[in-house]
Amino acid sequence: MGVDGSPSSLVATEWAADEAIRQGSPLQLVYAYPANALHEPPTAPIGRRRAEMVFETVRERLVTPRYSGLTITTRAQQGAPRRVLRHIAGNAGMLVLGRQHTGRVAELVHLSTSVPAAAKDGAVPVTVVPMEGVPPQDPPFVVLGADGSARSKAAVAHAFAMAGSLGARLVAVTGIDAPEGYSEGRHLGERWGQLVEKAATQQAEILDAFRGMYPGVQVEAVVDERSPAQALGHYAAGADRVVIGGRGHGLLTGAFLGSVARAVLRDMPCPVTVVHAHGGEHDNGKGVDDDA
Repeated sequence: MGVDGSPSSLVATEWAADEAIRQGSPLQLVYAYPANALHEPPTAPIGRRRAEMVFETVRERLVTPRYSGLTITTRAQQGAPRRVLRHIAGNAGMLVLGRQHTGRVAELVHLSTSVPAAAKDGAVPVTVVPMEGVPPQDPPFVVLGADGSARSKAAVAHAFAMAGSLGARLVAVTGIDAPEGYSEGRHLGERWGQLVEKAATQQAEILDAFRGMYPGVQVEAVVDERSPAQALGHYAAGADRVVIGGRGHGLLTGAFLGSVARAVLRDMPCPVTVVHAHGGEHDNGKGVDDDA
């Protein structure tokens, strides 16, 4: 869990604590502080003191019977947040980050640290938690952004596993990527019907590969004639989480995650988990992060 003491970070920490308890895992709090070559080593103690202040704030927030059985560890490390998180998260089950809505400048700064951590090929799943969201419905459901491509298999597997562990229904949503210049399906005539049919076939193929492994998961498959981001946004209200796939781009900036995936991370009313393809599971199919 990447923490910085901000309100969005504290909200995300509670979500991460709940997830850790549910999975029977410990929670590690990570705080990264910058290096300053002109003032080293004097700034290092300042960074560590700030880290301890942040850790103490988090501990106070989690001092409730609800988290009494949770093991919490802390780690403060000097370096750029995205590099520190990427390094430490390598052995974790999930990296959790907060999302804040405080204007375009703050958003770009936030994406430049959170998204690159989510953009490493084959990396640990990254969940971005909104500051405010719609409370999950009971019984819960998980929304999967399924484009039917080979690179989405890791995300599909993760979504099935999450739905199974939560006892949740899985809503697999495929939005239609219209060719450039066509914003509405009616402009495409018969070709639009072909796009819808192809999307449904690809979606069914990848879902069928996992249905047998998770027979207890109820699956609702949806092919929506809106764009992927619009379709996911429509079905996400009240979801426990949205799961989408991602491509690997190392430590590039957030602009390279893909316009659709960035829109999903920015606008969803519930936590969004980005799951990256394992090596060799890339293809040229279009999906929720096609321009990543």
